[in-house]
Amino acid sequence: MTDEIVILGLNYGAHDTSACLMKNGKLIAACEQERYTKQKHTRDFPIDAINDCLKKANMSINDIHEIALSWDPKLLQEENFENIISPSRKNFKIKDLKKLKELRSQDFNLENFIRQELNFTGRITSHLHHLCHLASCYYPSGFNDALIICHDAVGEIDCSLMATASKGNISIFHRGNQWPNSLGLLYAAITDYLGWKYNSDEGIVMGLAPYGDDTQFIKSGEKTYREIFKEIIFPDEFNYEIDRTW
Repeated sequence: MTDEIVILGLNYGAHDTSACLMKNGKLIAACEQERYTKQKHTRDFPIDAINDCLKKANMSINDIHEIALSWDPKLLQEENFENIISPSRKNFKIKDLKKLKELRSQDFNLENFIRQELNFTGRITSHLHHLCHLASCYYPSGFNDALIICHDAVGEIDCSLMATASKGNISIFHRGNQWPNSLGLLYAAITDYLGWKYNSDEGIVMGLAPYGDDTQFIKSGEKTYREIFKEIIFPDEFNYEIDRTW
């Protein structure tokens, strides 16, 4: 094992918790916690997924050189707020960011929690959530050069990330759309409005989207669906604002 670098990747702190195991850059195993607990989109610590990854690789926690986390909890610490939020929007943003911190408060001592749960004494690293999304798309894609874009509900605080990739290197050129200005949250709201479960069934709405017609008028007949959404989403070159009064 001396010449091998073994990394345990963890997705914990939000929905669909999971684990994966990589040896010398090669994926050995990947397991999702809900497969063991039968709880869809579980947020539980993925202990069963971790144990199964280790079992599949015939390893123990002592064989792990590093645990890599799929988001950076330090970005939500109170003392870092002033360094993260846009200076021109601090007054109205700080309340939103404190709410986001409260929602994830159980994760702020994440490193200590993981060490206790796994009896792990090695290195633990945190990685920007959206960069993990981009990497998971680019590296298996087979493309040498690519434009890679991520929009989701929320990462740490940002809700989108844009980058270029070339020869195995990813270069970020835009981070923005700070929470709660999120296309993902808007998509979740529409999913809920249509009668499905938010943070779960957005894929159903996405599948139905090609069959829709945004030039159709809403029931009142006053505006089209496209006009309605133009009143909700205000885009510029890379960023957008969401009118939360809706």
